Amino acid sequence: MHVVVNQEIKAAQTVEVLLGLVVEQGARLDFINVSTGVNMLTKLVSKRATRMGRTPVGKRLREDAGFAQLITWAPVMSARNIGNTLNTLSKLQAAAGAMSPAGWATMARAAERARCPR
Repeated sequence: MHVVVNQEIKAAQTVEVLLGLVVEQGARLDFINVSTGVNMLTKLVSKRATRMGRTPVGKRLREDAGFAQLITWAPVMSARNIGNTLNTLSKLQAAAGAMSPAGWATMARAAERARCPR
C-alpha cells in the first residue's frame, strides 16, 4: 500500500500535485512516504527559486496544508529520517521562511527524542 503512495509521490510533476497528494493520502502516509515527499519537494522547487508563480516560495509552502502535514510526521521518524528531512529542507532556499515556529519545534523535539545515547 505504502509503495503505491511512494510511486505516486515520485511521479508528481509539480509542487501543487505533490502537496495535493500529501493531503489526499494523509492517512495512508508513513515516514518513508514523508521522507520521499520532502525529497521530491526539493527536486520540484529549484534551489535558486524564490517564487512559485507570483508567490514567494516560503509563503506558498508556509500556507500549504500539504507542507504542514509533511512536517507533522517528524515525531515518528527515525533519527536518520529526521536528518535526511532537515538536510533536504536546508536545500530549499526558502525553508527557514516556509517552516512555522511550530514546525521547527516539532522537528527539534523529534530530533531530541531520536538522538543517540552518549
